[in-house]
Amino acid sequence: MLEKISPAGFLFENVYGIMGAQGGKAWKEISESFSNAGYQLFYRIVDAADYGVPQHRERLLIVGLKEGKFKFPRPTHGPDSPDGAPFYNAETAVTGVELTPDERKTGIGGKYGALLDNIPPGLNYSFYTEKMGHPTPIFAWRSKFSDFLYKADPNTPVRTIKAQGGAYTGPFHWENRPFACSEYKRLQTFPDDYEISGTKQTAVKQIGNSVPPQLARIMSIAIRQQVFKTKFPFKLSPLEEGGGVDI
Repeated sequence: MLEKISPAGFLFENVYGIMGAQGGKAWKEISESFSNAGYQLFYRIVDAADYGVPQHRERLLIVGLKEGKFKFPRPTHGPDSPDGAPFYNAETAVTGVELTPDERKTGIGGKYGALLDNIPPGLNYSFYTEKMGHPTPIFAWRSKFSDFLYKADPNTPVRTIKAQGGAYTGPFHWENRPFACSEYKRLQTFPDDYEISGTKQTAVKQIGNSVPPQLARIMSIAIRQQVFKTKFPFKLSPLEEGGGVDI
């Protein structure tokens, strides 16, 4: 596609594990394919929460350019942002979403569903382990995946929304219920009027597989500013060499 259209630049997103997949073979093939198409690559692992997404979501971003250089923008939110702006938290993101009576129902059912009620926001199944000081442990330490019975903290971004998961895969709402699709859209920064087709399971899968629009927006603005010299009424500060999370 790049060879056919030959744009001045492109933005590519994927899980950062792709760099070590197949002993690095997959990454070598990808980077060589982009280079052979005539692009110089600039890449970095970023956390979407650093750019105004109410979700910690680390992903590999690649900017490929025919000409020129690119510096990834400094975070717009969090402790590394120029102004120290707070992260966009989960409660702020989902406030005002209209829910149906069924969506407001608490509980998740099943063998472990009732355990969610007592888990403090921000924790997961580990609350019920001896290591965490529970008087009657139910699980061994690190016996489950980290999203098992994970309850979101309203005062922070949620953990990564997964495209696939079981009945006990979080994040769950701090009111002890599953998030509604409309809330998942907010947590991924989709507009309320953006339509996602299919069942809830299908919709969550689509959301979990997507790039948060807010992250794409910030990166697109940075590319337009640096590569196409587009003028905006604001400016994104670029990271200095060696700054932030790099690879």
